[in-house]
Amino acid sequence: MRRSTVVAAITFLLAPAALAAQTSDSDTASWQIYRNASGEYEFKYPDKLKLDLPTGTRCTNGDCKALEDVSLRGQTVTDGKIKVRNMLFVIQRGINPQHLPVQQWYEALAHRPLNASESVISLGGKTAIHRGYVPDNATYVPLNETDILTIAIVNGPPEWTELCDKVLSTVTVIK
Repeated sequence: MRRSTVVAAITFLLAPAALAAQTSDSDTASWQIYRNASGEYEFKYPDKLKLDLPTGTRCTNGDCKALEDVSLRGQTVTDGKIKVRNMLFVIQRGINPQHLPVQQWYEALAHRPLNASESVISLGGKTAIHRGYVPDNATYVPLNETDILTIAIVNGPPEWTELCDKVLSTVTVIK
């Protein structure tokens, strides 16, 4: 019993890396490419997903900045009902003022070490943290010393999760 628990934990932790390795250029050759306005990251996405770029500002403690959020929207059908699904890309500017490595930043923010549903992965050429909670999961990848790109996926049926994993595997940090 103990060995199967260890194997299950290792499999869970390695799953994001394995999924990323399964996506080849031929799988995404016909996909669109989105590069954010400041040129810091890009990703590929299929035509069946709608790219949504909200406009406006977000204010925190009196400091207002233009929105840099990106949403990929898709639909799945569950029990005959159409459900709208989202994959969100949000830049959190200045969230790492101490310039910590991403794992130290995340653990300081969480006030604890990584747990069994969190893992260190490589994403877009950078070390990142993947949190695999249900009903959603998130990946945190540094864009520079102080800014973190958070990619959040609201879990859905397996085909939605697989598609989001393929999109996630195409993320590239440029700067």
